Formats: sequence, C-alpha cells, structure tokens
Amino acid sequence: MGPPAGVSYAALAAACLLIPVYNAVADEAPGRLPTVGVMGESEPIGLPVQGPAGNVTQLAVSAGVGETDNVLLSSTDKESQTLALVGTEFEVRRAAQRLDADLKGDFNYIDYLQNAFHKQLLGRFDGSAGWVLIPERLRWSVEDSFGQAQLDPFAPVTPQNLENVNVVSTGPDLLLRPTSSLFVKVGARYASAHYETSPFDNSRLLGDLSVGKDLSAASSLSLNADYERIRFSDTLINPDYDRRNFYAQYAVKGARTELSLDGGVSQADDQGSWTTSPFARLSITRLLSASSLLQLSAGRQYSDASDSFRGVQSGATGRIAIAPTTGTTENYLNQYGSLLWRFERNRTSLDVSGTWERDTYSVERQFDVDRVSAEVRFTRRMTSTIRLELSGRAARERYFEQDFTDDDYLGSLALAYIPARRLELRLRYDHESRIAPAPTQFIENRAMLTASYRIL
Repeated sequence: MGPPAGVSYAALAAACLLIPVYNAVADEAPGRLPTVGVMGESEPIGLPVQGPAGNVTQLAVSAGVGETDNVLLSSTDKESQTLALVGTEFEVRRAAQRLDADLKGDFNYIDYLQNAFHKQLLGRFDGSAGWVLIPERLRWSVEDSFGQAQLDPFAPVTPQNLENVNVVSTGPDLLLRPTSSLFVKVGARYASAHYETSPFDNSRLLGDLSVGKDLSAASSLSLNADYERIRFSDTLINPDYDRRNFYAQYAVKGARTELSLDGGVSQADDQGSWTTSPFARLSITRLLSASSLLQLSAGRQYSDASDSFRGVQSGATGRIAIAPTTGTTENYLNQYGSLLWRFERNRTSLDVSGTWERDTYSVERQFDVDRVSAEVRFTRRMTSTIRLELSGRAARERYFEQDFTDDDYLGSLALAYIPARRLELRLRYDHESRIAPAPTQFIENRAMLTASYRIL
C-alpha cells in the first residue's frame, strides 16, 4: 500500500534511508494527532545538543488501545468508541563535513473499532538536509514538511475535518567573501505545495540576496532583499501574486544569548499593484541558567497558508500542531508573538508557553482571525520506574469579521511505568471542552493505554 494522498515520497524515502534514527512514540488522543512521545524523553526545546557534533539517531515504536465518550465531538448524541493504534516516532540529526540533516517524524495509524471513522495515518514530518558542494562557498538544501490542516474553521477537529498538506522546497545557497569581514549571500529555491482536498496547489520561485559585514566573531550586520513568485494550479480560485521584502538584519550569538533583529518593508502585488507594509522580526533565545531557558519571538510580515504551514510549532504540552484552516491562499498580513520558558533540573521539568497571532487579508476579510493560547506541562520522575505528567492548554480563536469565537480547554494526566530502560507503559486521561456557538461546542473524556519500545 502506498502513502496516503498528500504524503511526500521524498519525506518517506529520507526517513527510511537515514534510519539509524529516534526515541519516543506518541500516545494518541482519540480523533487527534499524537501527543509528546510516550517514552517521555521529549527533546528540551532549544537547549544545547548533547553528543559528538550534535549527531542524534533515535527511533521508537508503540501500540495502544483507548476509549472516548464522544468520538464525533458532538454537543448532543455522544457516541463512545474504542480505538487501536500503532505508531512510530523518529529523529535524525547529522552534522558531517559534507552533509547535514535534521529530520523529525511522528506518525500513528489509528483504527476506530466501531467504525466511527475510516482507518487513518495521522502525523507530522519536518525535515531538512544540506549538501556542501564547495566547502564554505556553495551548499544545496532540501526541506520538506508534511502534516494535517483543518478544513472547516468552525467545526471541531475530527478526522473528517482534516486534510493532508505537503510543502517541499530545494535550491542552492552561495556565500562569497570579498574580504575577511565582508560577505555576500545569494540563495534560490523552488517550492511546491500540495493539498489533499483544497484546490490550493501551488509552486513558487524564491530568491534572496544579503550583503553584510561581520562585526565580530559572534555578530553581523546586513542588508537583505528577497523576492517570491507564487503561481497556482487553479488560477480561477487563486490569482497569482508576488511578494518582496527589503530589510536590515542584526544578529549576535553569545555564550548564553542568541538574538536576531530584522527591520524594513514588506510588499505584495495581490491587489493588482504593489502595497507596502512595515516588516519586522525579532528572535531571542536566552539560557537563563544551567536549568532554564527562555525563547521569545515576535514579528510583522506578509505571508500565506502554504508558507506558514512550514513553521507550525507545538507549544509547551508537546502535542503535534495541526495547521489552522487554509480557507484561502491569498496573501495576508501576519502579526505574531510567542514566548516559551523551560525549566529542567534533577527529576523535574516544567514548560510554559504562550502565543498570539493576528492574520488580516486585504480582499477575503471573512478569514481575518485572532488566535491566542497558553500551555503548561509539568513532569516529575517519582521513582526510577514511575513518572507523572500534568499538562493543560487554553486557546481562543476569533474570526472577528464573522463574529465567531471558540474557546478550547484541555487538561491531561498521565502516569508512566518504565519496567526496563527501553520499554514504557503509559496510562493517560484527557478532558477537553470547546465553548462555541451551537452545535459546534462539545465535552469529551478519553483514556489511552500504550506500550512503547525504544529501538534506538
């Protein structure tokens, strides 16, 4: 049986070829994507990589059964369902002289035993690889992101309300150094986006130019320009358009702090002529101590659904993120901010995150939306064989041109038993509620028992 619609053969091939790969398989909430790996050793976000040259090879498999009291996420006529699943989670990081790679995948194959939904493969893959053609001069890159996106923004996220999306890009990067401190970077990409259901397939050509100066061994200042040409398979639904950015960038990387600051203008011609908006991006990572880390990002830029799909991230709870509804691939103004704090010491870890985003369209204003969320996860290793995990999420989505708001709340409790170094048994209970206009509100309780084995 071949991969499901929308799955990238390049992604699956890369995963197979580069295994020797990851620990930790995700336990699955009914009708949803997996949570953080049931092996419990989720990668500390942003903390320094351990091991020689940052190389990582991890692979785990899992199987489980579960029960939900509302598989259809209905406000009335709740239907119970038993689930069975098998899954795998992997990670590969390589940092060789000629080849570097960063691949992460998390997939579950789910069987709804009373046939509420068809059997489904759900999950997320993000991968990038680079080949150095000329040392310190020319590099060729390939990037791929595969996952699910919501179809109807107003309906609960069930398997019927998801579609597969795949975005792949490839191209060269050239670095020239006229002097020891001056540099010129030139990059080009060809990208393709495929949607399983929505008529938004597109291809794009991207080019960027950067001219700058190394202020020190750890800091640089540059002037940058990039251009993006977007062309759609169905131009009756999706008019073609272009985008470009002109900005200055300051970047510094210290022993405990990394900072990148961009400022300039962003332009798009989706309305028949070029429109201009301020462009800004800020990214800060600060190692507060040996036990804690803080990450902050904020920005304002033009974007679109295919472009933003590649940057979908999970929050503190570690659940794989489902991309929000595409709705349209029209250009929009994206304003965002996110904050993550992580603490890890001895047998205890704590993650807290918050995000805010506002997307505004120039034409199809019905898709204008605000999103805000807060997540927390607490993990405590009670003994050498027992671990406790508590997590929660609160999120609000508001389509302010349509006067539609939904609030989603999730609370989880998990207990893991580790009888052997590579084996883990986990029992997890989730309670989720959605407050929204009828009939899209719901309350659901679910429980999952999974067994996971870490192969590598």
